[in-house]
Amino acid sequence: MFDAGYICKKIYKAVYLVRLIGKSLDPVAYIHIKAGRGAFVEANELYEQFAKIKWNTPLSTADLEISLDESLAENVLKIEFVEDFFDDETGRTNKYPVHEEDSVIVF
Repeated sequence: MFDAGYICKKIYKAVYLVRLIGKSLDPVAYIHIKAGRGAFVEANELYEQFAKIKWNTPLSTADLEISLDESLAENVLKIEFVEDFFDDETGRTNKYPVHEEDSVIVF
């Protein structure tokens, strides 16, 4: 059963832990996620629910970037990595992997 609130809380927790453990205070720009077809069809609901959850939190700047991955089961989301904002001075952006045990969400 698809529960956008539950899924978004799992995404938030996984990303928050990465930032906490990495002791990074840089704002998160994107959370890159691969989705099976069933999850991808519900992407708009995930965007809306995540916007509510992240409001006024350390992840308030983060946006979900969800793309279809036909190799995943319909009821699976996989958090690929977390990305900071582009740094104009260095010309790069930092990317952080999510812990493997937190990266796959099955619903």
